[in-house]
Amino acid sequence: MTTPTHADVETLLAEWLAVRFDGWLRTKMWTDPRLPDNWQFAAPLVHIQRTGDGDTRLTLDAAIVDIDVYARIADNARQVAERVRSEVRLHLPQHVAGGVVVQATQTITAPAWRPDPTAFRRGATYRVFVHGMTA
Repeated sequence: MTTPTHADVETLLAEWLAVRFDGWLRTKMWTDPRLPDNWQFAAPLVHIQRTGDGDTRLTLDAAIVDIDVYARIADNARQVAERVRSEVRLHLPQHVAGGVVVQATQTITAPAWRPDPTAFRRGATYRVFVHGMTA
């Protein structure tokens, strides 16, 4: 018997955004806590990390997610971060994946410059409400 679990919001977002971006600016999605070694940021990198919050009801998960965009070119970081924001806010709600439904999204902090000595970095924080369980 398989035990149901909450959906992995990081993976759900990364896979969904990869489809939505469809190679735009060769953008890469990344969910590992550590950034890739020796990444030169020739293509923008979208780093997706859950930072906290929890379930408000048994099957309703309210995830707070940081999404940072790293790029070699400042305009690429800005464009990708704003596109992520538009996708998450306008198109992610009501998305169904693996038996779970994204009920709603909220912007906690809009995309803004964050310090990074190696690349241009633009980050934002979102709350993503996911309803349902995975098998």
